[in-house]
Amino acid sequence: MKNIFKIKIHFFFYLAFIISILTGNFKIFITLTLITFFHELGHIIGGLLFKYKIEKIVVLPLSMLTIFNTKINNKWYQEFIVTILGPLFQILLFNFINDERILKYNMILLLFNLLPIFPLDGSKLLKIFLYNYLPFKLVEKINIYISFIVLVLFNIGIPKNLLIILVSTIFLFKILKEKNNLDYIFNKFLFERYLYNINYKKIKIINQLKLEEMYKYYYHHFLSKNKIEEEHDFLLKMFDNKGKIW
Repeated sequence: MKNIFKIKIHFFFYLAFIISILTGNFKIFITLTLITFFHELGHIIGGLLFKYKIEKIVVLPLSMLTIFNTKINNKWYQEFIVTILGPLFQILLFNFINDERILKYNMILLLFNLLPIFPLDGSKLLKIFLYNYLPFKLVEKINIYISFIVLVLFNIGIPKNLLIILVSTIFLFKILKEKNNLDYIFNKFLFERYLYNINYKKIKIINQLKLEEMYKYYYHHFLSKNKIEEEHDFLLKMFDNKGKIW
């Protein structure tokens, strides 16, 4: 089956496009857009490598976002490769660009993308690291708080212009939306582990059947009243035949 997906151009992209024309920065805007396209191509190739289905590509000012229709519970190395290929593709551009100004823009975009602000790559890499040491739901919460704090500090520390304000506004809305979707994301995380019987070599023992203590890259044994129950058996008791939590 062909991987058919939608390309959505965000309203703020059109607004930034118009602003770039009115302020005489059209060439700069197009250059930055082409750089972000090449960056996103790395993510797309990485996703296709692991047979991720592309749901849609959102075109934003100074960035693009590829949304894959895939599981939350993917292997860590798959998520790492798909994430890191974007910055690596952008690094490759340094070998083909001779213009010092474009090199500067490429470096600025690369460093900006590595900031731990959702949904930038820096935020994704931070989560992949934290998933190994902290429970899944806690990592999602930490990611939201860090994203908000870094976004505020970023706006305090740099000169303001309309484009920066537009980009910051988009990220703020995305962070707030992620916060509102936290329970949905966590329930999807649990349901996938029930539905696909996901297993990992590393095992984590959890006391008192606390689902919030589940880790992403671990298989779990639940300990209660001196009885150990495996993760899949416990989740089978949680979900009815319609896939709803009791």
